[in-house]
Amino acid sequence: MKRTCMQTSIFAATLAIVFCLTAAVPAAPIVIDDFSTPNPAPFFLVGINHDNALPVEQAGLAEAVGGERDILAVVLGTPNPQSAQVLTGFEASLFVEGVFQVATAGNPATSVTLQYDGTDTDGATLVNARLLNLDLTGGGMNDELAIDFISVDAPGAPGLDLLISLSSPGGTATLTDIVPESGSPFTHVTSFAAFAADPGFSFKNVDSIELVFNGPGVMDVDFAIGRIQAVPEPSTAALWVAGLAALLSARRRRTESAV
Repeated sequence: MKRTCMQTSIFAATLAIVFCLTAAVPAAPIVIDDFSTPNPAPFFLVGINHDNALPVEQAGLAEAVGGERDILAVVLGTPNPQSAQVLTGFEASLFVEGVFQVATAGNPATSVTLQYDGTDTDGATLVNARLLNLDLTGGGMNDELAIDFISVDAPGAPGLDLLISLSSPGGTATLTDIVPESGSPFTHVTSFAAFAADPGFSFKNVDSIELVFNGPGVMDVDFAIGRIQAVPEPSTAALWVAGLAALLSARRRRTESAV
């Protein structure tokens, strides 16, 4: 009888642990943006049909965290017709998925910023309202930022310069990276641990996300992105699965020994 009661207690504890582990796993990676709308995608040329260094606010977006995507293209000099061409959204004639595409040519160079800070009004300058309330970890499982690049072209440079800045009520976290050139789609992954973070910063309460592409101003840089998301590191997911398998295996052995 005592053995049966002990087995029942062990089984109950095992179920509790499994429940807690399951509850910690998000249903899916947290998509920051997949650029699926507007449809058709707007196309603007800095200095031609859009003023230089004037923010573009795309609001009411279900696919972007906070419901709004802010874009800032800055030509580092006097714009010409090919300084900066920006396409964002879904354009079936060009891409089979949503896309954020930037094409630059010649001198001067162009820097481009993507900002997610909630729904606000920027006006003539890009303002960080810090209105998000986002747990990038997804309850503790996500520990990487993944950017799905469709292509990167940065002739004469090691790659595309990328600065990622995150903020939370307790501070900020930043990371500077170089994205390699590629004519084929690939995913560029950055670990949360690689960020330089203030002591009070938390990935569990992020209130703004900002990505600056080509900040140093390399000429003739072109790139296209299909998705930005927070995901679990493969080893983290594997550890969770292994732990769950071990618990179930232990339960099965105890059941068999009791027969």
